Order: sequence, then C-alpha cells, then structure tokens
Amino acid sequence: MAAPPMLPESGLLPENFVPLRRLPNFARMELEAIRALVLDVVNRLLVEEGRGEQADLHTPLYGRDGLLNSLMLMRLVVEVEEAIAERTGRPITLTSAQAFSARRSPFATAAALADFVKAQLSTSAG
Repeated sequence: MAAPPMLPESGLLPENFVPLRRLPNFARMELEAIRALVLDVVNRLLVEEGRGEQADLHTPLYGRDGLLNSLMLMRLVVEVEEAIAERTGRPITLTSAQAFSARRSPFATAAALADFVKAQLSTSAG
C-alpha cells in the first residue's frame, strides 16, 4: 500500500486539493441500478427480435427455458459491458473464465447477471 501524500512544508493545501472521501467512486454502482440496466437491455433485445415476452429479474435468460439465443446473449453481454463502462468509467469483462466456470451461470437470469456485474465492479475497484 502506498504511503499517503505528504503535505507541503508550508502546511497549506493547493487550491485544487480534493479530499479522497469527496472524490466520486466510479466503480460504485448500486445493485438496483445494475438490475434496471440489465432488464432494460434484455427487454429491448426481446422487442428488437419481435418477441412478445418481457423479462423480469427471475425470468430464465439463457440455457434451459431461456428467452435468449446465443446471438442475443452475446449482444446482451456487449451492451451491458458498454453501458457499465460508460456509467462508471471502468471497463468490465463478463465473458471471463470465472463466468463460464461458475456453478450457477451468471447468465441464467437478469438478477444473476446483475449480481455478477456488481461483483466484477467490486473486484475492479480494488
């Protein structure tokens, strides 16, 4: 861990000094906002594909009884990654070995994907 910055010998802080506790944490995004984002992308994809279904947090997305085919899943992943990077300023990768080796697929439901996104953001934050 890096040592905290030293104050100038004068003890005066520069005009542009911002205490760390006041800096925005770009990696922090509330779970409810992530869930809303994921559902928005899923439901938009379903509309674009001419599907009459609408997903909720617990609707199967991919796999057995899932609403998404493999192409739609890849679009979902790319669009969620892009939206998260845009909102947080931090890129994340949802197609990691961790995602594919997980006991419970993060692509099973919107809630599972949102939880996985939140975990990825937490990991990338520090």
